[in-house]
Amino acid sequence: MSTEMADLNVLYLGKAGPDLWIIRQSLLDYFKRPVFLYQTFSPAEFDLLLRGKKIDVILADYVPGDRRSSVTLKAALSMGANVPLICLTGEISDDDAFELIKKGAADCVPKALLRRLPFIVDRELQRQKSAFGRLPAGFGKDAALYEPVPESAEAPVPEAPDIPGDALMEILDGFADGSFIFDSRDNTAGISEKWLRRLGYTEKPKIDLLIYLQNLMHPDDREHAISAQRTAISLCSPRLDFECRFRRSDGQYIWTMVRGKLIYDDNGAAVRYYAALNDITEQKKADAALRESERRALALVDELKKTKEDLTAEVEALRRLHLINSEHMMLNDLNYIYDEILDAAIGITHADKGCVQIYEEQEGGLKIITHRGLGEPFLKYADVVTSGIMTSGAALERRTRVVTPDLEDPQLLTKAEILLARGENIRSAQSTPLISCTGKIYGMLCTHYAGHHVFSERELRMLDLLARQAADFIERKRSELALEISEKHAKALVETLQKLDRNKDEFLNHLSHELRNPLATIIAAISLIEITDDVNLIRETNAIVKNETSQLRRLIDDLLDVTRISSNKVKIQKKYINLSEIIQNSAANFRPQFSQKKIEFKAELDGPAICFHADPARIMQIIENLLVNALTYTDEGGTVELTLREDGQNAYIQVEDNGIGISPEELPMLFNAFYQAEKMPNRIDSGLGLGLSIVKGMAELHNGQVSAYSRGVGYGSTFTVTLPLDAAVEGREPEND
Repeated sequence: MSTEMADLNVLYLGKAGPDLWIIRQSLLDYFKRPVFLYQTFSPAEFDLLLRGKKIDVILADYVPGDRRSSVTLKAALSMGANVPLICLTGEISDDDAFELIKKGAADCVPKALLRRLPFIVDRELQRQKSAFGRLPAGFGKDAALYEPVPESAEAPVPEAPDIPGDALMEILDGFADGSFIFDSRDNTAGISEKWLRRLGYTEKPKIDLLIYLQNLMHPDDREHAISAQRTAISLCSPRLDFECRFRRSDGQYIWTMVRGKLIYDDNGAAVRYYAALNDITEQKKADAALRESERRALALVDELKKTKEDLTAEVEALRRLHLINSEHMMLNDLNYIYDEILDAAIGITHADKGCVQIYEEQEGGLKIITHRGLGEPFLKYADVVTSGIMTSGAALERRTRVVTPDLEDPQLLTKAEILLARGENIRSAQSTPLISCTGKIYGMLCTHYAGHHVFSERELRMLDLLARQAADFIERKRSELALEISEKHAKALVETLQKLDRNKDEFLNHLSHELRNPLATIIAAISLIEITDDVNLIRETNAIVKNETSQLRRLIDDLLDVTRISSNKVKIQKKYINLSEIIQNSAANFRPQFSQKKIEFKAELDGPAICFHADPARIMQIIENLLVNALTYTDEGGTVELTLREDGQNAYIQVEDNGIGISPEELPMLFNAFYQAEKMPNRIDSGLGLGLSIVKGMAELHNGQVSAYSRGVGYGSTFTVTLPLDAAVEGREPEND
């Protein structure tokens, strides 16, 4: 028998993995002694280990059907014939297990039942003893401390051996660090010198040994040792095992495994106790280091899991951000983007509720445009949030994120806000400003939590990304909208300028025509007068010159009137007039022209006289321009009707014809200076396009208005001038002559 305490040497054939730690720990817990586990998967290395180490048991990881596993097992069965070999398998049939045992395996243990392994190892070691007359040093009946624990307290109690105490301690010292023996029959006790040397003492104690040992035991372990002794004796257990700490001579404590045997007499009284003492300080340190390593490993695993979850969440958030960014380039729906960003913020921070607020410059505050889970009272209270109000108002005021960890804190919120948060079941919140890359604030991204929430760096980083993306998107869309409006205005302006340019060209063409014709007639008349002495011819020629001169004067007057109207320099000379009489005179003056063009002209002026304050010359100018317009755009055989009516407040002058009509597109521009409705190709008598513009200006100078109506081209047109009867006519600045 070895003089040093033997270890349990186990050779494991298989790949390294978590099973190794489980196997070693279960053997340590069962045998209570050092266990050395050698792992290999190579037959050659297996042979070297088997030759170089004293292997007590072989454990083989066997996978049915795996060629390498089968080859290794076969080599192990042939080379380790005298060492018990136990197969560790996954799922295996009874037939396959029986076949392995026939080939030489001691047993097959499913990995799901590894807790049975220590009992099977112990059984095989006992069989080894029966077969070869010995056990590995320290195992079996020669060291009864290591027999399996009886399955119940009813197991038969062994007889006390006849070995003297000194001889028994010498035997125990052969495989332990020390020994102790106590015999109650003669009240003698003994402790081996080997153990005393282990503790650093050179002399045996001179006081009672039991008191001496109790003094050496750590105070915290004494009660535990006494309790273990009482429990074992009360159950008549043959085993008394416990761990405690003994003080060395240098004051340090060493952990000790006390594994003892209780001997009882026929009356069941404990008469003898002997125990092997082993210093397990290093094992304790190793176990503590292992536990610490396991703790750190578990903590690392938890941290890695958390990191994985965080990274997964961040990747998902970034994917969502990319998706939102990709979609918003194709969408003009701001509300959809707001919803997506809010959902992403709630998901990233595990929020219970949330909202997006947009800063309204006109109202000077934040307005909720989308939310998740918020009730009507909250939405009503936070309809418009200004600086300093609630978490979002504070963030607006500071232009930075504000986190409110406790919405019950009266120093952070008002009583009304606390009650509001309580009603919404939210305890903490954060608000992140939507600040674009240009530094402009567009709103707020808010999330709310039912409990206290501690934000991680990842969450805050993702909130910043979401807020920046939302702000940049809002800024981009507003810029695009402003650009679109600007482009429309610019396009409309270009079209207006182009039209004005065309109108100018047409006006110049018409002006040259309108000037050339009268001048040509006047020049021809003057030439005729110079070469004739015929009095009658000269008289007729003078009349023609006078008529053409009047036309030129009227043309110049129209041009001057348009200029004066546009610069608000028209002089109004009002007096009390009879509107009916002025219209009758105008109708009489134009009747010959309508007859000459074979146009039926009707004047409905039979009502009572309408009198009010106005400028008679300007009123006549309005009527004549309307009649000229009707005469110009009504073909031969057409009809023109002039009517006058009043309703007590306004007078209505209306000219209706069945001429060429006006398209709906041209109606809004009809009263612009120099504008003419589209003419028929053969129509050359359309004038300069000043008449209706003058009508509009003169009507407005009398606080009135003019309107035009037509069903379309070919359906004639109707012009109506409305003049207030009781309106005071305000004069304009006099013209500077």
